[in-house]
Amino acid sequence: MVNKIAAGILFSIFLAGCAGSEEQVVFDRYDLPQVIASGRLRVLMENSSSGYMEHDGKLIGFEYELMNDFASSLGVKLSLVKVNDLDSIMHFLSHGKADIAALGLTITNERQQLLDFSEPYMYTRQVLVQHKPSGWEKMPKQAVSASLVKDIFALKGKTITVRRNSSFYSRLQSLVDETGTRVKILSAPGNYTTEKLIEMVAKGDIEMTIADEHIAQLNSLYFRDLDIQTAVSLKQKIGWGLNKGTPKLRKKLNEWLAQEDTQKKIKTLYRKYYEGAMVKDLRKHGLGSLPGSLAQMIRLYSRQYGWDHRLILSLINSESGGNHFVKSWAGATGIMQLMPETAAKFGTSSTGTPAEHIRAGILYLSELDNFWKKYVKNPQERTFFIIASYNTGPGHVLDARNLAMKYGANPELWEGNVKEWMIKKEDPSVFCDEVVKHGFSYGSVTARYVDDVIGTYHSMISKEERMNVRLTRVTQ
Repeated sequence: MVNKIAAGILFSIFLAGCAGSEEQVVFDRYDLPQVIASGRLRVLMENSSSGYMEHDGKLIGFEYELMNDFASSLGVKLSLVKVNDLDSIMHFLSHGKADIAALGLTITNERQQLLDFSEPYMYTRQVLVQHKPSGWEKMPKQAVSASLVKDIFALKGKTITVRRNSSFYSRLQSLVDETGTRVKILSAPGNYTTEKLIEMVAKGDIEMTIADEHIAQLNSLYFRDLDIQTAVSLKQKIGWGLNKGTPKLRKKLNEWLAQEDTQKKIKTLYRKYYEGAMVKDLRKHGLGSLPGSLAQMIRLYSRQYGWDHRLILSLINSESGGNHFVKSWAGATGIMQLMPETAAKFGTSSTGTPAEHIRAGILYLSELDNFWKKYVKNPQERTFFIIASYNTGPGHVLDARNLAMKYGANPELWEGNVKEWMIKKEDPSVFCDEVVKHGFSYGSVTARYVDDVIGTYHSMISKEERMNVRLTRVTQ
């Protein structure tokens, strides 16, 4: 997916919470008039795919887009207060460091003793996240199903890891009390997000965890070896948390939430972030049906701008499978999956022709090549950085390079060096490092993307070419 160069991005919001960079101004508890007078709405939010993350040089995310709209309705700017430890939510609110907690909080009786909540903006179930058996792709469905936990009584003897102060921990304790099922519950640190725990299940670091269904659905796109079909709760209310004693802000938030336009926006964003992404798995599409005219265009523009047409074909395979009418959850369109801003920059639009998109995508690759020349001298090695940047944006890849340089890896080598730090950028302890400027990213997805593109490319060239050329760029 195409992202524009964003090495030095400035946002009109305040980010806090990493590495002791919390906002230093502490207010007494204040309500809506004080928020409006200050000119900003301070919102606690996770740096994650469901909270906010950087994409194409701007911030996106389900919670981010909603809170940004609410702030705009108040005539103030959104000021993000990034919470790195989810156990510190109450501290931020009670000490006047934030006005709203937009963290997908389940509304429970216990939490309502400590916080006020908005009306629910979503309903979800809690589901068990478990690993499918090895080789499940080749097994009969009945055999796969038989190997998995399908009801709460089958949890006996299992180990489930969740954060202690989460609603998942409370739910597990209730299940144990209600059913008498002996389950070993392990407490994860407060800075372990639900997405981090899901990843740990996928990697085999922990046996199981619990997650809200919409979060589990989103992450199952990236971790296909996970099963998320077993519910452990009924539908539960999700709302935004506020400090007690802010009735005017809560009333205004609920009025905005009840508006028809807001309800439509929530449905649109839910499809975009939690449903749309699920059906945009383009990696397995082939190029067998690619029209000859398009293949000719790819060869033409590749030759014109100095690229190996087989690399462009490989990238298209991972981006769109050759389908020009695909639109991604983030708004990228066309055979090269161009974001609207990138398409416009290189002379086309979201409704442009396949030929226009091929030319624009190749021009963008050339721009990325020029960007990385000052960091990676070897043109073959630079290809890895270019392809990674096409997927996630050069800012995130530059972060990984800076991490590699800081911690003794080679910042000009992808495999075993920058790639490893790209993957580690999913970890809060890493993306909060002082050299990281662009926050959380799905680094493992980017790493697999690069592997897919290069792997397809290698399958198109001879063994001799692979040894001599190794990769890509046709030097002129």
